[in-house]
Amino acid sequence: MYFCTGQQSVAKFNEKDPSARNLVNIYMALFRFPNYDTDIVITYNIPILIGAASSSRQTAQEGNIQVGFEEFKRMLATFKINNYDLFAAT
Repeated sequence: MYFCTGQQSVAKFNEKDPSARNLVNIYMALFRFPNYDTDIVITYNIPILIGAASSSRQTAQEGNIQVGFEEFKRMLATFKINNYDLFAAT
């Protein structure tokens, strides 16, 4: 498994006001299955800061970086492929 993390400042719905930008942590894991010529990517986004003018202000909640990372690790730990027949042989 490969893992990376990043952070972006982004506004939804093409909002132009700089105070509409939200700070979002992004976690990504890549599982490679060369025997099946397949990769699986799992991503998890957690908003860290909701902009004052963001349209998400009313509905989104700011998250905790550590809690978000722990949730992502728990998700990865429980990820399981139950049926490898989903992947066609090449």
